[in-house]
Amino acid sequence: MEMYWNERQELKFQVHMKPNQKLKYLNGDSTHMPSTFRAIPNGVFGRLSKLTSRSKKLDDTPIDEIYPHHAKALNIAKIAPEKFPTFKEIETRRTKFSKDKRLELKKAKEKKRKRDTFFCIGVSKCSQKTSNHPPFHAILKKLRDNYNLKWLRISMSYHRFTNLSQAFQGDLNSKLQKGITSSDFADLPCNCNRSSKVNGVCMYKGECRKAIVVYKAECVECK
Repeated sequence: MEMYWNERQELKFQVHMKPNQKLKYLNGDSTHMPSTFRAIPNGVFGRLSKLTSRSKKLDDTPIDEIYPHHAKALNIAKIAPEKFPTFKEIETRRTKFSKDKRLELKKAKEKKRKRDTFFCIGVSKCSQKTSNHPPFHAILKKLRDNYNLKWLRISMSYHRFTNLSQAFQGDLNSKLQKGITSSDFADLPCNCNRSSKVNGVCMYKGECRKAIVVYKAECVECK
């Protein structure tokens, strides 16, 4: 989060970018369904809109003009929309339903999900382009109706098979990176000086420079 004062000396907020920060999103050529690629830019736009202070001038401004780095990363990943939405369009989309309505829809979805029977279908780009058969859900529903299986509530779950180049690339990466560790996540030896030690011993038992540590604080009086 970045805070700044505008020309009217009003405190405003926007998304902060570090000097050397590089944005990367899921590549459009990867083995994921189209719904996954549609969800990524929608999530990015929603987050940027929430963290940016609103103004009348900003409402009609396309989001790629304010956040060109995010737009560039989406374009590189080949998942950017043809036309970037304005902040007003994003906010309208996000507030389409009230909080109570969203909660009601969520509960209805969860209730329906408990009764659904999921069919997991594996597809490939080749099968999507060359197949002439009806969609899988249409075939399943036709079979359900033909055999009078009224209790069967069909819900689809699709996944893509990796193509040959992706399989080779994944195998190559695993072999090249085998045994390679990042120094950023390596544990370092204790370097406590005499004044910071307790009775000549490191108070953290020699693990004062341990990487990725989560500290837990407890109130002595409450405990």
